[in-house]
Amino acid sequence: MFLSYLEKKYGFKKVKIVPAVSQIAKLNPAMTVETMNEMHKIEATLIENTETKKHGLGFMNEKRWQDLSTQLKELGLIEKAIPGKEIYFSN
Repeated sequence: MFLSYLEKKYGFKKVKIVPAVSQIAKLNPAMTVETMNEMHKIEATLIENTETKKHGLGFMNEKRWQDLSTQLKELGLIEKAIPGKEIYFSN
């Protein structure tokens, strides 16, 4: 609901990243504008895709939750990957 509100009220998913990228580049010169633009292209498919268009901004299916949990485990941020079916729920 919150994300739906942001979409309707502020066009949240349509926000342009250019001003943010410029500011981040000033604060973190090790991260180039080109790199951030490439990252944005990759991240955009996780943020807005056919499933989020169908279910709303922020939606993640069971597989996406499983992938995220596995990645967190591989990075050493959690001790044990959590099965996606234990994280994912649908209304």
